[in-house]
Amino acid sequence: MRGCLYLELKKYREAIADLTSAITIRQHDVESYFYRSEAYAAINSFSSALKDLVRVIEMNPMYNNAYFKRGNVYAALNEYDKAIADYTQFIKIEPNCADAYYMRGCVAAIADLNEVIRIDPEYADAYSKRGYIYKEK
Repeated sequence: MRGCLYLELKKYREAIADLTSAITIRQHDVESYFYRSEAYAAINSFSSALKDLVRVIEMNPMYNNAYFKRGNVYAALNEYDKAIADYTQFIKIEPNCADAYYMRGCVAAIADLNEVIRIDPEYADAYSKRGYIYKEK
């Protein structure tokens, strides 16, 4: 599908246009929603990416990659509890994916470090560790 090729070429707006056309023709095409969500996320249109990923999961609750990608979107939106829940759901379906454990760990650590900073804004190590985790992510 041409929309996926545009996605690979990092032509995100073209990918969104083509995938939207595909969805208009085939409204239950899970793949088109999934790939369009990736294009939206790539241009930081996280609310649109989230809508597409919710739709994917509604249509196919076993579409595991949608949980992982939605976890990434929630993490980008600083909605850490929701990100952790999605990574955990992904792990239930695919327990041998190191990336899922890594991302869940990063998000949980960021949430905890944010709490440290809220409690004690002078806690310099918390800022440093949080910065390191953001860099690694």
